Amino acid sequence: MGFLVATLAWLHIFFATGWIGGALLSTIALEPSIHKMENYAIAQTLMANVGKFMGVFSTLTIAFGVLFFWVFTGGRFFLIDSGWGVMMLPGITLGVVAYVFGFVALLPLTKRLATATQKSPKDVPVLMSKIRTLSLVDLVLLALVFSFMVGSAFY
Repeated sequence: MGFLVATLAWLHIFFATGWIGGALLSTIALEPSIHKMENYAIAQTLMANVGKFMGVFSTLTIAFGVLFFWVFTGGRFFLIDSGWGVMMLPGITLGVVAYVFGFVALLPLTKRLATATQKSPKDVPVLMSKIRTLSLVDLVLLALVFSFMVGSAFY
């Protein structure tokens, strides 16, 4: 049981680090740089690759998080009788919100960006601005998730 819990925790944290790191790199470095580029084919390629990476890492973060939580708690999902549970609940909730937000808000915009780079390049700067704003919202959500998850380790 100890090895399984440690393995699931490691996988969850590994993929969460990739998800948060990808959001940070994308928001702070890639999107501002792409926004300034005139070569929209590069923008399309980079954003498509970032989108795939984020989709895989976020999905695996959630999947391993659920498995880890299930094994760690023995299947008792609502452990609000402890400080640990009280900190985990908002972390889990915001994590799911960030996950859904990525698929509902960011993914459609990156798909529109891919189309715009080929059919209407004049729309690319506006789309990149929207993506940057929504990516910042996503990053804030992930920072909050990270804060609650780290905080729960100290209860």
